[in-house]
Amino acid sequence: MIILHGLPWTMHLQGMYNILQTHELQGHVEHRTPFRSHLLEVMGVMDLPTFSVGRQNPCLGLWRRYCRETKHMTRNDVELVSGLPRSLIDLFSCIGHGATEEDFWDWPGAPGVLLQCHLWEAYRLAGILTVRHRNLPPTLLCHTPCSQPPITSGCMASQTLRARCLPSTEVLVSRILSCVDAIRRASSDPEESSYLVMNSIIHPTFVAGLQIAIINARPDFKELISQCILSDVPGLINTTQGELVLDFLRGMWDCADEKVDVEELARLRGFELVLL
Repeated sequence: MIILHGLPWTMHLQGMYNILQTHELQGHVEHRTPFRSHLLEVMGVMDLPTFSVGRQNPCLGLWRRYCRETKHMTRNDVELVSGLPRSLIDLFSCIGHGATEEDFWDWPGAPGVLLQCHLWEAYRLAGILTVRHRNLPPTLLCHTPCSQPPITSGCMASQTLRARCLPSTEVLVSRILSCVDAIRRASSDPEESSYLVMNSIIHPTFVAGLQIAIINARPDFKELISQCILSDVPGLINTTQGELVLDFLRGMWDCADEKVDVEELARLRGFELVLL
């Protein structure tokens, strides 16, 4: 797949979207065929700017515009490409459009097997770090108004204005890496292995790895990130992608510049890295 080799790929989303627009894309969600709904979800996930690095084309806002209808599917159902509950993807789709650290902190979770729960926890905490530290270039953000508020559950909707005691960045990095390491260790056991879950750990691992000062102060974190990204679990499909991501992170660690523009650096290297 082209997206697993760091080559430009987001222009294909625009092309597919243009084709869909010629087939009454604006029709009511209840009139969509299962194939159309699935296609929109796949495109919607791939379109999210937080799940790519070095993006060369603006986000289309597909998930927020076409996949967040509450009557469409149960929000705790798992989306197949990302392996995440739709309610969690809803939050990622609103980063830059009102989503806050508290929204991710208050996300109530969803039923799943143990490895899935570790994965979702890593993504939830990575979402907090993304809101806290990552500023996407305005040209890459989708400026289509969000028709629904980012709060997607009754639990989050009832949050108060009281001060929140959120974990420090160092604690978040430690907890993210703890989750992905648990997934890696469990996946080394043939009876517990889930290559579908392992294939999804790139994003939270990368987000944790972007905290350069913290990672450079912890050689054990560097080793853990390398082991997770280059895991030899049978069935993984993202080996080449993992090598590109790890090489990119190592370059940032060697540079040791907290102010480096991650997106611009990737574009200068000609990369469009997908983190799923």
